Amino acid sequence: MYVEKKKTWKDNWNDVVRYLIFTDAKMQELMCLPKGITIPQFCEKYFIRDGDGAELLTDEKVRVIYNDSPGTPTKNRFVKNRYKEFDIYVKDEYVHPSWDYQFSTDWMKCRYDAIAERLKVLLCNGDVFGLKFFFEDEYD
Repeated sequence: MYVEKKKTWKDNWNDVVRYLIFTDAKMQELMCLPKGITIPQFCEKYFIRDGDGAELLTDEKVRVIYNDSPGTPTKNRFVKNRYKEFDIYVKDEYVHPSWDYQFSTDWMKCRYDAIAERLKVLLCNGDVFGLKFFFEDEYD
């Protein structure tokens, strides 16, 4: 017998994007988002679900591409650990903060590292809209 779910994993993730990542003032600043941007614009141009990374950075200063891996089994055969992977792209002229001291006074700190750190702070904080995130690894 199949029971219809009221709230799915994808619904929970949509809430994370909608109510946590999109509304975070520091993330908006780090991603150089224009004032008055809507959630559909955010998801279409700046924070994009794309499994193969084919979305090119053209007009936007910053773009985050994310995808989900199939997951690995747990001790419960009905539960899998899923991996959410993020690729952060920043146009060359916005990588270093020398032009914006609100971002950082350390020229060596790159904007994409600051975005990755902010995602870790937002997501790896216990139960987040019914989901639990754990940071595993990071690559340039």
